[in-house]
Amino acid sequence: MAEVRHALSVIDGYPKRFEDMVASQNEFDANYPDAAKRRENHEYKCDPPRLALTPALAERLSRELDRCLKEELIDIVKADDLRQAMTAGRPPTK
Repeated sequence: MAEVRHALSVIDGYPKRFEDMVASQNEFDANYPDAAKRRENHEYKCDPPRLALTPALAERLSRELDRCLKEELIDIVKADDLRQAMTAGRPPTK
């Protein structure tokens, strides 16, 4: 369960790390305006990832979610969102 706790803490830390990355990028842009101009016209394409789960893997993940609920690592709403995302083939929402 320690591995699950660690994984959940890493995932929960994504927003803070993203904010730090944006702040660093803004600081870089202020110091190197030419780099910011080159990036300005560059088009980034980001398609959201699709989950590809075999039935066996989906069952295993469902059991792990049950364990996480039992250990109170996640709440029922988060578990339901994850289960729904597994069946819909899309990443879970925040």
